[in-house]
Amino acid sequence: MDKNILHLLWNSINTYPEKPAFLYKKEGKYEALSYREVGEKITNLTHGLASLGLKPADRLAILSYNRPEWPICDFAIFSLRGVSVPIYHTLHPAQVRYILKDSGARVVFVENELQLNKIREIRKDCPELKFIILLSGSSDDQIIPWNQILQAGASHRQKHPDFYRNNLESINPKETCSIVYTSGTTGNPKGVMLHHHGFVLDLINSEAVFRLYPEDVFLSFLPLSHLYERLGGHWCPLYRGATIGYAEDISTVIDDIQQIHPTVMVSVPRLYEKISRAVMEQVES
Repeated sequence: MDKNILHLLWNSINTYPEKPAFLYKKEGKYEALSYREVGEKITNLTHGLASLGLKPADRLAILSYNRPEWPICDFAIFSLRGVSVPIYHTLHPAQVRYILKDSGARVVFVENELQLNKIREIRKDCPELKFIILLSGSSDDQIIPWNQILQAGASHRQKHPDFYRNNLESINPKETCSIVYTSGTTGNPKGVMLHHHGFVLDLINSEAVFRLYPEDVFLSFLPLSHLYERLGGHWCPLYRGATIGYAEDISTVIDDIQQIHPTVMVSVPRLYEKISRAVMEQVES
């Protein structure tokens, strides 16, 4: 059995290098990112994080809605042997502050100006937070742009060509690789510490039910900060070399379905209720 999530991903990268891994909307049209390009970005981002002085067991948070950079960040954190801390993108600043402080995050990846403003509001209360990496939008001297960290990684990679492979092979399947915060029923969110071995078992058992093919196309719209989408909507299709298309927003799912033509959607009852209600309203009118 492959001992970590990264081995499963790299199997697909090596098997289907030119096949689309991700479809994302740019200026109203969907564009593709191949498995080979995804592997390159993960490798360069891992090197970029290492160039900042980040070490194994450091916690790195992701505050973003679904987009290709989300899993690229997730896999790069794993590759660094760090701990990935997803944060639900609709949380209020005070809730984001609690998760950053409780996890001891040294880095936070933020999607855009909206999420960046949350971090700016609470940064003084998070002394362990050293780096903010902005996925899209304008930045300042205190913020690291996405392209800049990738470029720094490419330079680090030239000087340390064996770093990524050595890190990958040194991962202990039982070491914590992610902390997922649950809403809980009382008090503050609880951080659940998870490791590669459990993830790999869940992934393989889930895919045995899915029975996926490389030709399958997924539509991603449930938040990646929740394990259901992360495991069922991302790791399973990537394990089989399938393609993941990103909804522009939860409100655009119907339009995105018509453009992507997904064969598989990982969903929850609430979406089906909304679709059913919309259909019945049209029938009645």
